[in-house]
Amino acid sequence: MLFRSRLTVFIRELIKPAAVFLMELPEIFFGHFDFETFIDVFNRYLKQTGTPVVLYTGRQDFTEMVANRHLIIENGKLRAVQSI
Repeated sequence: MLFRSRLTVFIRELIKPAAVFLMELPEIFFGHFDFETFIDVFNRYLKQTGTPVVLYTGRQDFTEMVANRHLIIENGKLRAVQSI
């Protein structure tokens, strides 16, 4: 039940217009139970909107599923690393 209520909050945030979507540790917010449902919803969002997402996660498998580049901050400068 907790997962469904958190998924509802997440979906409500997705439908708000945004220039960029920031997300931190979704695996903690959602927990590992039924994390695949979250991934499915999130992937559909990315494909439909093309909204840039800044993501911090400890799950490498999740990163590989959704990321199309990494951003690196070095010496106060941001650079994109294409195609991971």
